Amino acid sequence: MDITVYFLKLEDKYWGLLLIAAFFLLALAYKKEERRLYAALGLYGFLSYLLFLCPLTYKLMGRFFVPESRYELVSHIWLFSLILPLASALVLSFAKEKKQKVFAALMLAAVFFLAGDFFLIPEAKQLGSSLFYGAYEESYKAILEDANSRGQSPVIWGSSEWMAMSRVLSGEMIPVYGKDITSSPEKYSEQALSLKQGYDSYEDPNSPLENKDDQIGALGNLLLLYPETGCHYLAVTDPESLGLSFTAEEILGPLGYEKVTKAGDLVVFFCAGN
Repeated sequence: MDITVYFLKLEDKYWGLLLIAAFFLLALAYKKEERRLYAALGLYGFLSYLLFLCPLTYKLMGRFFVPESRYELVSHIWLFSLILPLASALVLSFAKEKKQKVFAALMLAAVFFLAGDFFLIPEAKQLGSSLFYGAYEESYKAILEDANSRGQSPVIWGSSEWMAMSRVLSGEMIPVYGKDITSSPEKYSEQALSLKQGYDSYEDPNSPLENKDDQIGALGNLLLLYPETGCHYLAVTDPESLGLSFTAEEILGPLGYEKVTKAGDLVVFFCAGN
């Protein structure tokens, strides 16, 4: 059941929204004694499990039908639709008087803001992620242009979100490993697992390497150790965007890296050594 655990890690800061919405709908069904709503929620929950949380379905869909990243996006779209009947139910139930309309609006606001980082996304901002992925698209375009000019395959290494979105926005990008490395590590080489561990350490606020320059340098040296991965592109958060007084280029340049682009808070380098 590893895949179920993987989905429930609140990785995308999204499950809080789903669970709060389900709670409100169940409360509404209880108040109105609406058996059909109970039945609809039960059927919806069963289909959600069968299509997206059942380990067997996940493996079959991910392996034989659609790219894994797109499968995950479809699951989000399916589950997010629970918010639409929630909003409709609240409007129909609490729109009779002014005080009730205010209460309904407050409940809707609670659904979105109690969902943690789904809308506020402080962690994503810290890591240099763009809410609308504009910086991501810019970085992918620069990598493809650079790879074409060098005659290289655009194999990339960066945050799991950045690599996963590359497959959605550009089928030409090749992440050095996918999100399923967490649930199915046996599918990957020791080198890929080592890269995953290294980037996790870089993103971990409690990393044993306290200084950001040491962390970036560790990433650069780690990629140089594994030329057999065929990975040439490394993406890191710009230290200056974190309020630091140095740049990633000052650290990775002496190791043989060439800056490809800076998109938002994200800096992408070409590893000439691989």
